[in-house]
Amino acid sequence: MIENPETGPRSSMMASDAKMVVNWTNKGLRAAGTVEIAGLEAAPNWQRAESLRNHRLRMFQKLQRDIPASRIKTWFGHRPSMPDGIPCIGHARASRDIVYAFGHGHVGLVGSARTGRLVAQLLSGKPPEIPLAPFSPTRFL
Repeated sequence: MIENPETGPRSSMMASDAKMVVNWTNKGLRAAGTVEIAGLEAAPNWQRAESLRNHRLRMFQKLQRDIPASRIKTWFGHRPSMPDGIPCIGHARASRDIVYAFGHGHVGLVGSARTGRLVAQLLSGKPPEIPLAPFSPTRFL
C-alpha cells in the first residue's frame, strides 16, 4: 500500500494482466493479488510485493517513482484455499444448524451468490440444487 498517493482509481479495479486488484482506501492506494504456494511457516517472498508495486507504477503514470519507504506498507496473509482447490460446503458434523461454506480461494466473491443460495437451501431443509458430495467438509478425514 502506498500512503498518500498522488493518483489512483476512486473505485476498485482489477488489472487482469497483472493478476491484481487496486483500490483506494482511506489509508492509501492498495494493491493485492499474488499467491505464493509455500508452507505455513515459510517466510514471505517480498519480490511479489515489488512486482505489485511495479505494475502499479506502470498503471498510474502520475505516481511518484521514488516513493520513500516510509510511505510503503507491505503485508501478507493466508488464503482460505483447500488442497484440492474445491471449497467446503455442507453441514457441520457437530450440528445440522451449522453449515460450512469456506475455502473458495481466489473465487470467493465470484462463488458467493451461488454458495449463499446452497447454504440457504441446506439451512431451510430443502434439497440443494446441485450434488454437494464433492464439496463435503469431511472429504479429507
